[in-house]
Amino acid sequence: MRDVFEESLFRKQPRQFNELNDDAKAFAASYCGTTIIRDSIFGVIANYA
Repeated sequence: MRDVFEESLFRKQPRQFNELNDDAKAFAASYCGTTIIRDSIFGVIANYA
């Protein structure tokens, strides 16, 4: 488990991790409140991931 933490973006590139974290929070605040939009977005992500 230690290797996972040592290799994580949080540990190796904390500035990039913080930017990504902020973007994820903004995305969640903007799009995850509406069920229809949320289902559409996560449906697309599931199909192409």
